Amino acid sequence: MPEYSVPGSYAKELVSRDQVIRPVDVGAALFVGPTRRGRRNKALQITQYTDFERWYGSAADLDFGPAAPRAVNVNYIAHAVRAFFAEGGRQLYVARVTGAGARKARFRLTARGTDKSLSLSCVARFRGDLGNAEARFTEVRRVADAAALAGAATGSLAVSADGLAWFVKEKKRWQRVPRGNSVLLKTRELLEFRPSLVTMDASFVDADGERFEYPGLAFDRRHPDWVGRVLAEKPAGREARLTQPFALRTGTRLDAGGAHAAIFAGIAADPSGRLVRRVQLSGGIDGAPPAGTAYAKPLRAVPADVSLIAAPGSSVFGDGEAIADALLACAAVPGAFRLAVLDLAPALGPVDARAASARWQSARAVTYYPWVRAAGTPELNLPPSGFLCGLYARSDAEYGVWKAPANLSLRSAGGLARAVDGAALEMLNPAGVNCLREFAGRGCVVWGARTLTADPEWRYVATRRYMDQLQVSITQGLRWVVFEPNDEPLWEAVRQQLEAFLIAQWRAGALHGGKLSQAFFVRCGDDTMSAHDIEQSRLLVEVGVALLRPAEFSVLRLVLAVGA
Repeated sequence: MPEYSVPGSYAKELVSRDQVIRPVDVGAALFVGPTRRGRRNKALQITQYTDFERWYGSAADLDFGPAAPRAVNVNYIAHAVRAFFAEGGRQLYVARVTGAGARKARFRLTARGTDKSLSLSCVARFRGDLGNAEARFTEVRRVADAAALAGAATGSLAVSADGLAWFVKEKKRWQRVPRGNSVLLKTRELLEFRPSLVTMDASFVDADGERFEYPGLAFDRRHPDWVGRVLAEKPAGREARLTQPFALRTGTRLDAGGAHAAIFAGIAADPSGRLVRRVQLSGGIDGAPPAGTAYAKPLRAVPADVSLIAAPGSSVFGDGEAIADALLACAAVPGAFRLAVLDLAPALGPVDARAASARWQSARAVTYYPWVRAAGTPELNLPPSGFLCGLYARSDAEYGVWKAPANLSLRSAGGLARAVDGAALEMLNPAGVNCLREFAGRGCVVWGARTLTADPEWRYVATRRYMDQLQVSITQGLRWVVFEPNDEPLWEAVRQQLEAFLIAQWRAGALHGGKLSQAFFVRCGDDTMSAHDIEQSRLLVEVGVALLRPAEFSVLRLVLAVGA
């Protein structure tokens, strides 16, 4: 092996400030699975547990039908998200999936058989049991003077003091409702009816008891606060699209008078004189536990910065093996640089755990045993994937990606579902099943950091993740070469840039070796490229790094397009 030392070209400062390679973050995770509510099949980034609650609902159990045991109904994604952040995770995406038969709750406000264009229905925007809400609509009348009438927006609804005459605002004038009378009244003429402006307050209480309030809604579609706009099935703003759980589905020809009548016709006033209508949305169900096919769509659109993928709790579902296979296929996509964190079934003993993990042979898969007891709820066992994804991010921040994420305690675990003794450890560790162990004074400790492969080059999680980080960091840091001619000045600049980056990694402790030649090498030039490569504008780079022992190199080979 030739000896590589610090090139003298460092003093030439060939590398500009915007061409410095920086390590990328490989701690971003994606969790896929069922939740209480929320948008389906699309990964959304959350930075704290309250984001999850706002977009996906609480950690209350799901309801997969009367035949499903509690262990299947547990809201594992919610618990995994909480564990991820408690263990030190920072970047997380969640993608909701649903199973067969999941439906939205609804209530028809207009009579069955009403022309669809004149109909009005109250619907849950998201599928699931959580949408079975109680809705309350309250008519609000405010006596209006000339200033209030003049300042009212187009589409405002007004009613006479005796409740017999209704009017809707047309720009600066008021028209009788229904519109058979074409006479437009001026404000001073409307005042003779001693009118009140009419709006509606709507509130919903979902199946978990969470309340949502929408005051001051209007009945005419031209009004800025029209109920069909504020409570639209497809709201305009991103936050509303993610958080608004209910909508009013309005027919295309439904006018202000028709909307008011659909909600309040035939309703007797309460003791305070108000019209209040209460309805119960029904028919919302979570359906069956998701099948493997349900996970396919979000796993085909994984955000580019995600490095860890998991489906916490999916191993309790009937299609758990197919879901694990979908995760493995997603992690194996060339150039994706992902690691699948798989969960074993909760009730497995060591022998069965070893057998179950044998079908997952992959350098891009990792699993942990056993399940973890929830803190404060000892009867609740949780899959370890959520805890470990968060711990990876914590280990990266505190020690570096090259450090094995092992011999670290789980901060938020209440214990383990079963004890792991020495015999179980000797059985599982060689098979790549990483054990969790419980020690007095330390709690639950991660006692292994292996991938599920027999290939010794990729046996360790730290090797897999650090090499992924190197390749992504280098590829991103060398994007500038695409505009350069494939000649000696470019090769020298690339070598300089890579060597500067790797020296920094060596000094940080990522690479082994008492001197640079033992820690890494960089090749870019006549020894990596043929004349044909150069003519075809292919820049070939070889980088070797000593991750385990000095001068024993793991090698990256990069092919970059240049001369664009």
